[in-house]
Amino acid sequence: MLVLLPYLSSGCDQVKASPRIVDGESPRRGGCFRTPLNLPRTLDPALLDDVYGKAVATQLFDGLVQLDLNLRPIPGIAEFWEISRDRLDYRFTLRRGVRFHSGQEVTSSDVAYSFERIVDMARRGTSPGFDILHLIRGAQAYKDGQATDISGIRTPEPYVVELELERPHQGFLSALAYENVRIVPRHAAEDSSEDSFGKHPVGTGPFQISSWTDHEIVLRRFDDYFGNAAYLDEVRYVSEDVFKPDDTPDKRFQARQLELLEASDDEVNVLDPGKMCTVVRNRTPSLYYIGFNVDVAPLDDPLVRRAIVLAIDRNRLIPTQESTIESATGLIPPGLFGYSPHPRTPPFDRAEAARLLKQAGHPGGEGLPAIVCYTTSFGLGDNRVADDLRQVGVRMTFKPIAWPALKKMLNEGAAPAFVLGYSGGIADGDQFLFRLFHSKGSANNFHYKSGAVDALLEEAVGTLDSQWRYTLCGRAESQIIEDAPLVPLFYYTSTYVAQPYVRNLLMGPFGLRSVRLDKVWLDDRRGTPR
Repeated sequence: MLVLLPYLSSGCDQVKASPRIVDGESPRRGGCFRTPLNLPRTLDPALLDDVYGKAVATQLFDGLVQLDLNLRPIPGIAEFWEISRDRLDYRFTLRRGVRFHSGQEVTSSDVAYSFERIVDMARRGTSPGFDILHLIRGAQAYKDGQATDISGIRTPEPYVVELELERPHQGFLSALAYENVRIVPRHAAEDSSEDSFGKHPVGTGPFQISSWTDHEIVLRRFDDYFGNAAYLDEVRYVSEDVFKPDDTPDKRFQARQLELLEASDDEVNVLDPGKMCTVVRNRTPSLYYIGFNVDVAPLDDPLVRRAIVLAIDRNRLIPTQESTIESATGLIPPGLFGYSPHPRTPPFDRAEAARLLKQAGHPGGEGLPAIVCYTTSFGLGDNRVADDLRQVGVRMTFKPIAWPALKKMLNEGAAPAFVLGYSGGIADGDQFLFRLFHSKGSANNFHYKSGAVDALLEEAVGTLDSQWRYTLCGRAESQIIEDAPLVPLFYYTSTYVAQPYVRNLLMGPFGLRSVRLDKVWLDDRRGTPR
């Protein structure tokens, strides 16, 4: 999942997300929860490709399973499941009485339709969920038009779904919690175009869509939610576009016109934690990087790419006072299977960078065209990166751009270099690498292709031997770093501030995208929203 690079004025400590636990107090119903957000283009779960859409969609949709704070699968729409010894066959028994926002009950037919719909969309290259569902027997053949159905999806009973895999996958069950494979109603999605369903989504979640304008998305409580009904009446996602220099999110927060805000360390200090706000830090398994389109000259030359990686002093990008960023030592972030505490990214080495450029036929940068790097909000390091590269003769300019425009450029392969972040939303490093760097990965904006890496990742996702799987992840990671389709920058811990009257706010394992708001309530004894 793509996330826009935040202003690098907040860094990475070891603090984990923690809930606002309230002892001896009864939750109160009512109220509106407001937070700023870059509004997404769609809320169709099969088409979600950024953290913003997923933050809203997680309130609207459920999967067969969900993940707890320790990234372990727990029941969602499926009440329980059985897995064969060879881990090829999965049998899910659905909860009875789970209803879509339209009032219709969820059955196994809806689950099968949701998965088939994702594979149908993948034929047009428009559904990231195929990264998971390609593991199901017959999914690839169905996508390629060689079969009329997916043989590995069966619905023997109205409340039973059976999935058969082509090969075992250690993380498949956890992957079914991924936002792109949430369950949609056959009756509503079949009767709508993709654009229409994305603007008028129907799910099973604790909130349902109320209105959507250019300025905000409004959700209202779904009283028939199969879990306990939410306490909040409404959730409002306020578009980042409405703010102005004299009307900023932090000013609205101080005026109690927002309940939750992502904040820098400086903003946190101004807000006086403990009195005016509660601070929640969430170490999201994510990687921030400068990416290269390896089809575009001069970045089609691996020697040039490796020279750029070596020429950037990543540690210089992080002020010593910062608490929520740390230099990336590899591609798999801490918290995911496959992470190595031993550095795999090469250290800063200006002399070696100069040597590689000379080897590539560009001594001192001679003959290299200027490289434009598109960024939504780099903020802290762009001048320093440009200065580091200038020392070896590489000219890189950072061009600010809005996220929708950058996304369009990435889809068209029109951005030679770009600053992005990626949070995979699942617990496995092999899937994290697969989506970013496999030649068919849904987040491979680098246009990177390596037969060796493809083979390593395909073997990793298919082995049940954890130690061998870890080894394969490490080999793939090392090869990708050698090929240098990106500059790994850092891992990030998000910092949020909440109003003191916001209770039971619990950050999910993947930050904002996994925050469920059904347990949040507003305590008017601790202050009044305005």
